[in-house]
Amino acid sequence: MNRGKRIDRVYIGILKVLLKEPQALSTGEIWKKLMAEGILGRSESDKKTLNRALSRLEELGLVNGSGGRGRGGKRWELSRKAETMFSQISQRDGIGFLVLLSLLPDEYRELPVFCSIQRIAGRIARRLKTSTVKALNEKFFYQKPYTMRFCPINDEKLEEIVKAIIEEYPVEVIRKDLPIDWPLRESPPTGGNLRKIYPISLFYYDGNFYVGAVRKHGEEWRYRTYLLGSLKLYSTLPHETFPDDREFKKLVEQKRRVGMEFPGPKPFLFKVVLSEIGGRELKIGGALAFTTQLEAREREDGSFEVLLVGYAEPRFCNEFLQKDFIEIYPPEKEELKRLNEIGEVFKKRGINLPPPPRSYRKNLENFREFISILDGLIEKKKRATERARKFKIRE
Repeated sequence: MNRGKRIDRVYIGILKVLLKEPQALSTGEIWKKLMAEGILGRSESDKKTLNRALSRLEELGLVNGSGGRGRGGKRWELSRKAETMFSQISQRDGIGFLVLLSLLPDEYRELPVFCSIQRIAGRIARRLKTSTVKALNEKFFYQKPYTMRFCPINDEKLEEIVKAIIEEYPVEVIRKDLPIDWPLRESPPTGGNLRKIYPISLFYYDGNFYVGAVRKHGEEWRYRTYLLGSLKLYSTLPHETFPDDREFKKLVEQKRRVGMEFPGPKPFLFKVVLSEIGGRELKIGGALAFTTQLEAREREDGSFEVLLVGYAEPRFCNEFLQKDFIEIYPPEKEELKRLNEIGEVFKKRGINLPPPPRSYRKNLENFREFISILDGLIEKKKRATERARKFKIRE
C-alpha cells in the first residue's frame, strides 16, 4: 500500500472510531482501536502517522482536540461540522430519537441491549444546543405508575438472549421464582432448574420484560413466557439451530407475537351507568371512559350511560372496579344489530380483541359470568375491609 492510500485509510479510520464513541477519546485510545482494526501498528513511526493525521483533521475542522500537551496528550472528538457531514441522522430525526429515548424507563436505559441507543443519543445531543438538550430532558420523560414495580435485570448476558432470538438458536437458563424487586442470586444448575429453551420473542408487559419461548415438555412442544428478571443465562448453544420439526415450526408461527397468554376473553355487549365523577371524563371531546366504548349519553340526573364491549375475565373486571359505576345491565336484542359497527370501531382504534357474539343468548351467558367474577372480587374486598375494621387502635 503506497503512502497516500495508507494515510487516507488512517484518516477514515479515525473518523469511524470517533463516530462510534459518544465521549472524547485520547490519542492513545484511538491508537489502540486502530491497531485492533489492523490500520496501525505499534511502532513509533505509526504513532507519528497518527499524530500527523489528527493534526491534519483538526486543520480541516473535522475533529476538535482539547486538554493535554501536544498531540499525544489531547482528547479528540468529531466537530459539529463532521457530525453534520458524516451522520446519517438529520437534526429533526435526532430530536425525535431523543424524545423516544426519554420515554424509556430509567431502569432499562443502561441495559447492554440499549447501549448502542445511548451512544447514538449522545452523538445527537452533541450536535444540538445545550439549551435544546436540557429542554428535551425536562419536557419529555417516563412517568412510572406508582403501582408498577420492576424486576431488576442484572444479567450481563442479556445481549446474548437477544442475539439468540434474532439468530434462532437455543439457550440454557436457570429460572428462579422470586418476588418483584428481589435481586437474582445464581445457584449451581441442577436437573430440576436448568431449562433448554428456544426464545422467539422479547416483550414488555406491565413494567417488566418477558421472554416468549418454546420448550420441549415430554413429547410435546409448549409455549410459555419467562419473567426476564428471574432468568439467569447459563449457556448459549449457537451451534444448534431451531428444530426441523413440523409441530415446532407451527407453534412458533402461532406464538411469535402472542406475548402473555390469558384465558379466553369471552366478550359481550352491555351497558354501564357512571356517576357524575366518571361522567366528567366523557364531557371532554372524544374522550373515552373505556377503550371498547361505543357510545355514551348524558342522562337527566347528570350521570352517563355507556354502551361498551366487556370481557368475562379477571383483568377486565379489575379494571372495571376502578370506575365509578352505579348501574350495570345487559343490552337489548336490537342493540346486537350493531355488531358490524363494533368491528370497524375496533379496527380503527387498533384493538386486538374479539367482538361480542351475535347470539343474544351467548352474549347474556358471558355477561352473567362477568357479573359472577365481579361479585367474587367485590366480596373479597368487602371481607378484607370488614377484617380491617376489627383492629383497634392501640394507645
